[in-house]
Amino acid sequence: GVFGLISKMADRAEGYSLYYWPLSFRGEFAKTIFAYTNTEYYLAPTPELMALYKAPTGADKPLCMAPPMLYDKEYDMYVSQLSAIVSHLGRKTGLVPEDDKLKTIAEKTVSDCNDVLGDLTRNNGSKMWEEQAMFDEFIEGRFAKWLQIFEKTGAKYGLQADSGFFLGTEKATIADTSLVALLGNLEHCVPEFKPVLRKNCPNVMALIDRIKTNPGVAALYAEKKQTYCGGQIEASIRKVAAGIKQ
Repeated sequence: GVFGLISKMADRAEGYSLYYWPLSFRGEFAKTIFAYTNTEYYLAPTPELMALYKAPTGADKPLCMAPPMLYDKEYDMYVSQLSAIVSHLGRKTGLVPEDDKLKTIAEKTVSDCNDVLGDLTRNNGSKMWEEQAMFDEFIEGRFAKWLQIFEKTGAKYGLQADSGFFLGTEKATIADTSLVALLGNLEHCVPEFKPVLRKNCPNVMALIDRIKTNPGVAALYAEKKQTYCGGQIEASIRKVAAGIKQ
């Protein structure tokens, strides 16, 4: 039962347990941080995830609505919400900028990334992509604007095609790892997006290429399948993505 599962988490050797569906989607944000910082974690199998997901709400249980969910052994704490998980792991692994202004821009970038996932999936699947013309309008309009926001933000802080991190910091931050989890993952899973990504945010994509040479991140991508967000939502994305101008 869920009580036994929760007590078992505290006994694990790993400092963190991640609960997410067997997909390459929102869970990639935590996985990329773990990979980049060489941090050990336990990836819970789907039955354990379902036990937590379906557990009745109570003060003695994880107070989380949906995956991704993270268990932090040191704090004996479950946390959900992509941006909260990323900020928490960033603080604990040294990926949050020390400067308060840059910290805010980094957190804003993480939230932007989550919004892009919502746009790509039409509010997490509340609608499907059915008309090619509507998708094309999205790609050339709102999606291109997101990419240009990322590109111009990087440029503002000195990002170059062949050097630098997203916010001009001396090392990567949660902004960098989140852009890998959003755009690097999208390009890997749905390669039809490559031209629009490389056209609208070339320096950000070059940054992502550099971060992917990190041994942990390279290993993550070597093992990664091309499954994206799953189910009907993914099928509808793939159908219209085939029409992206190459």
